Amino acid sequence: MLKGTNLPPERSASRKAAKSKKALRSSAGALERESQPGCEKPVFHQVYELVQRIPVGRVLTYGLISHKLNKRLSAQGVGWALNALPPAARPQGGKSGAAEAAFHSGNVPWHRVVNARGGLSTHKIADIPPDMQMQLLMAEGVVFKDELLDLERYLWMEGLHVPDSGRNS
Repeated sequence: MLKGTNLPPERSASRKAAKSKKALRSSAGALERESQPGCEKPVFHQVYELVQRIPVGRVLTYGLISHKLNKRLSAQGVGWALNALPPAARPQGGKSGAAEAAFHSGNVPWHRVVNARGGLSTHKIADIPPDMQMQLLMAEGVVFKDELLDLERYLWMEGLHVPDSGRNS
């Protein structure tokens, strides 16, 4: 038991992770609703639409997505946007907004976004199995060596007008 609770350590940790995720989704929702003059879509929706364009077996980096969005979100903010995606399956009869119906973890291939080294960052997220992102990418034909993928081979740049400096973000 943890001091000051009646919960075993693993249940307390999962509750903390759930509270943390809830807080993240709340702050992410506020960021998502934020709009800049001249931008008709919330920035999180722009992230989701860009990620939906990444072909099977290819990847983008958090930093490149940030650059593509004119730095409206940092690379870390892009990660927050992807982490804020609602789950793919909703219970029958559950209420969901139009945005949640349009964007969810089942139709936005979040696993195709990696860090600037070609590494995976989802091991930091409590409710995603540690090897899930790697397994999804491997199922698409992506090969890893020492837990890194070769960005020269798998980075998707077609149609993206991003400065070269964005590759290292």
